[in-house]
Amino acid sequence: MDYQTRNGEQAGDLVHWTDYTANYFEDPQDYIGIILDYSPREDMFIVLCEGKQCSWLAWQCEVVS
Repeated sequence: MDYQTRNGEQAGDLVHWTDYTANYFEDPQDYIGIILDYSPREDMFIVLCEGKQCSWLAWQCEVVS
């Protein structure tokens, strides 16, 4: 990724994301991932989380490092 997202996040940044759909909204699941890439068309981060490549909506992510 040779560019920044709209909020300045870059590849290698550590981000936090909460899955509110887990367990029928009873106990949200928190995840930490490393940004690998950004898809501006979908406004999604491609992240590495728990050994898997995932896509997270960028506006739901919070940079932690």
